[in-house]
Amino acid sequence: MEGEKLSKIKKTTLIILLIIFVVILLIILLMVSYRNSNFSGEDEYQKNRHENDNAKMPIYTTIYFNDIDFRFFMNDFKGKMNNLIKSHFKNNHKTRQEILDTYEIKEEDEDEKSMDNLDKLWNRFHVKNPPILLVKYNSDKKRVTIIKDHRYFGGLFFLKMGGEITDSKPVTIYNEQYTPILSELLMLRFGLFWYTKNNKSKITMNPKNKIERVNFSLNFNSVKTDFKVRKQTIVMVEILKLVSNSLTINEKNLNVLTPIAFESTTKNYNNVGGIFTKYENKDTYKTYENKLKDNKYQAIATNNLQKIMSKGKDARNSIDVVFTCGCLVPNDKNNNKSSIIKSSMTSYLSVAHYPIYIVAMTMGDKCFVTITIMTENISLKKLENEIYFNKNISKIDI
Repeated sequence: MEGEKLSKIKKTTLIILLIIFVVILLIILLMVSYRNSNFSGEDEYQKNRHENDNAKMPIYTTIYFNDIDFRFFMNDFKGKMNNLIKSHFKNNHKTRQEILDTYEIKEEDEDEKSMDNLDKLWNRFHVKNPPILLVKYNSDKKRVTIIKDHRYFGGLFFLKMGGEITDSKPVTIYNEQYTPILSELLMLRFGLFWYTKNNKSKITMNPKNKIERVNFSLNFNSVKTDFKVRKQTIVMVEILKLVSNSLTINEKNLNVLTPIAFESTTKNYNNVGGIFTKYENKDTYKTYENKLKDNKYQAIATNNLQKIMSKGKDARNSIDVVFTCGCLVPNDKNNNKSSIIKSSMTSYLSVAHYPIYIVAMTMGDKCFVTITIMTENISLKKLENEIYFNKNISKIDI
C-alpha cells in the first residue's frame, strides 16, 4: 500500500516536471520566434491606445531655465537634437529619416508666449496637431517645451535628452538579456509572483479627461537617513509618502509600477521592463529599498515577456502608481550644468489606465517632480499641505 502511494507521488512529480519542461520549451520557441520578428508588447499597447481609445499620444516636457544666454543655448540645442535623433533611432532608418524630415524647432507664437498655465499651453499645442517630435521655445520666459509622440518616444529618449541639455548621463540603462532556460525560469518566477499577489487597486479612476497636476522640486540631500540607501530610494519614498498621506480612502498602501528603460537593440521604440512593488505607509527607506532589490529580476523578466505578449493595459489596471524615476549624473563632476534648470514638468493630456503618474527627474542635487492625478481618491488640498510643510520640498506653480 505504501509502495503504491510512493509510486503515485513519483508519477505525479514526473508529470509536473514534464509539464514544466514542455512549458519552458514552448516559451523558448516563442521567444526565439518573436524576438526575430521585433515584436514589442509596449509598442502594441501604445498603438492600441491611439487606435482604440483615441488617446492624445504626445508627452509634454516643459523646462524653465535660469539666467543663461538663451539664444546661444538654443543654437547648441538644435545640433544636439539632430545628433540624438540619429543615434537613438540607429536601428530604424525609416523612422529616423521620417522624424528628421518632419520634426520642428520653432519659437512660440504671440498667443502662446502670453500663456503661463502649462495645461492651457499644452492643449493649444495639441489643437495644432504636432508632428512626431516638436520643440517650442520662448526666449523671453526662457522656456522650452518638447512634445514627443509616445508611440515612438519613451523614457529613454527623455533621459538622453536631459543628458544632452545638462552634459550628464543616466545612472542606469539596462541592455536586453536573453539566456535560454534561465530567462524562461525568471519569467515563470514573475508569473508566479503576478498571480499570487494582490493585484486589485482600491483607488478609483476619474471620469474621462479629468486630470490634475502638482509640480515641485525635492532636495533629497537634506533628507536624513539611518541607513545607507540609494538616492533613488530616498526620492521614491519621500514622494510616495506624500501621495499615501493625501489619500481620502482607508487604504494607504500603493501598488507601484516602476518602468525600467532598456537600450533598444532591435527595431522597437518603447523598450522597457518593469518592477512591481507595494509601498506601505510604514515603509522606511531601507525596507522599501529591499523590496526594490528583491524584485529587480522583474525588469529583465518583463522585458523578455513583452517580446511575446502585450499585457500593458492589464498591468496598469492592477496598479495605483506608475513611477518613472530617472537620474542623471554630470560627465564632469567639477562642472554641474544641471544648475541651469529652474524647473521641469512632464505629463500628458489623456487619462491613462491607472490613477496616478509620477515623473521624478534627478539632476545634480535637485529632483524635479510632476504628479499627474487621475483619481478623486486624493485630496489636492492635503497633498499641497504635505508639500508645503515638508522643508525639503519647494512647490513650483504650473
